[in-house]
Amino acid sequence: MTSGDGLPILSRQPTKHGAQPMKRSFRVKAFWDAEAGVYVSESDIDGLHIEAETIEGFEAVMVESALDLILANHLTPEDLATTPLRDLIPAIFWERPEANVPRAA
Repeated sequence: MTSGDGLPILSRQPTKHGAQPMKRSFRVKAFWDAEAGVYVSESDIDGLHIEAETIEGFEAVMVESALDLILANHLTPEDLATTPLRDLIPAIFWERPEANVPRAA
């Protein structure tokens, strides 16, 4: 059985946010916010909100935070107890901005 995006549905146990299937892949995309002067995130990882002055800083926060937020906000204790480890490891698809944003001198 697959979800609407073609990914396998591994669990139909309720999560903290209601009855949803356990996801195996997540997306993170960075956008330049010219008004704020920072890169900001768009993601389907609950709780992941990144603002960083450099793309390297953005990536560092993403690497540090994304997996912990997936474990905390997208998996139930039952998922952790009953799902094989290989099926719990999520894929995170990271999409950098299309062009580097020039920094003011």
